[in-house]
Amino acid sequence: MKTSLEVTKLLDKLYNLRGSDSVVLKEMESARELAEKTRDRTTEEKSALQEKIAGLQNDSKELNEQGKELIEVLKSIDKKKYETVIDRLAISFDPEALTEKLNENLPETIERVNNEIAHSEEELVKVEEEMNSAITEIEELGIRKDTAMANQEKLNEYFDLALQGNINITRDSITSLLEQFDF
Repeated sequence: MKTSLEVTKLLDKLYNLRGSDSVVLKEMESARELAEKTRDRTTEEKSALQEKIAGLQNDSKELNEQGKELIEVLKSIDKKKYETVIDRLAISFDPEALTEKLNENLPETIERVNNEIAHSEEELVKVEEEMNSAITEIEELGIRKDTAMANQEKLNEYFDLALQGNINITRDSITSLLEQFDF
């Protein structure tokens, strides 16, 4: 009795489901490896972003504090008091101009740093979401693999019983099991 090509393909698929190298298990392992790479990459990105944000927050704080302090120091300097030294040494020093420049540029600089902090925090949220998604996928794949292994054991049991001629299961049982494999 010659089996049709369709029956042969069906039997090949069923036989493949029985082994440790089954398509279902290989696909799960590939998906798990990809999710683990994503988790590792995003963990590193998260750490780098957290360090960047901490550094920027420190810069913003220091710009505020040092800027205010420098403005106060410059305001307290009487240029005329040091005029002879400044003129003789040809030093270009104008505390009023420096104070004016600080008042003009410091707020914009602080705002740019704060905008960079906000942008980095938005990036951090996205990276954390991607990382959490990967972690969830790893956990789900672990559960699905356990289920697939249990289903594979049941399938192998059915095969062994069928080969011995001692099988007494319903068609619904077999159909239900094969549906677990997306068959």
